[in-house]
Order: sequence, then C-alpha cells, then structure tokens
Amino acid sequence: MGSPVCGTCGEPGEYDGWHPRMQEAMALYQTHYLLKPIGPHRRMTDELFASARATCPACAGRGLQDTVDRRSWQMCSSCLGFGSYFTKPTDQIETLRRHVLAAYPDAAADPVPDIFAGPLAVSVAKQEVVNLSAMGPHGNV
Repeated sequence: MGSPVCGTCGEPGEYDGWHPRMQEAMALYQTHYLLKPIGPHRRMTDELFASARATCPACAGRGLQDTVDRRSWQMCSSCLGFGSYFTKPTDQIETLRRHVLAAYPDAAADPVPDIFAGPLAVSVAKQEVVNLSAMGPHGNV
C-alpha cells in the first residue's frame, strides 16, 4: 500500500517491495506453465513442478524490483518477471506439463501477452487470464 501506516490496524508498516497484483500473478502463472491459473489441476501442477523450479535470488521471488529511485518498479531481468525459473531442461518441463494435461485435458492455456502493459481480466468461462488490450474489436485475442 502507499501508506507507511496500515489502513486496517493503524500500526506502522515496513516497506516490503513491489508485488504483482492478483491478475498479474495469475497471468504470470499461466504464461510460465502454459496451464490455467485456477482449477482442479493446480494442486497436481504445484506438486509436480515444485522440484523443477527455483526462486529467483535477484528479486526474492517477486518478479518485480524497485527502480533506482524506489518510486516505481521494473520487471526482474533475471527471471523476466516470473519470480522463479525452471531448473530442469525444457523436455523434462514439457513432460511434467503433459502429466498434468493427461489428468486434466482442459487445463491447457495460452501465454498472456504483455502482462504488465495492459488491463488484465479473468475469463470465468475459460478460467484463464486475458489481456484486454490484446483483444480484437469482437473480443477475439
């Protein structure tokens, strides 16, 4: 929050850095795993991928970093904003993804373009995040 005092309890706070908003975090998940950010497959996905990823040390897993003047943020250049990176080769990551899709065929999702550059929305019907600025005049991406 933009205040040094908590708006709920009134106690002084401590600066914790920048964090993605909920829709941005969901879009990052969807883009990183190419799987929907919500649904019954999430538990399996998180368990399977736990040993295949590591927290980015440059941003402490946030994906965002302070600019030099600490008045704004920038995407972490080490992890490209994801907050983590895969520690296994691409073919092993794809194998994990195929395991999830074998159990949950409708869990596949497309990456979200320009996550931090446009308004994001969660499509309840698709259980996916979409960038509204990437949509055409008739709602097509």
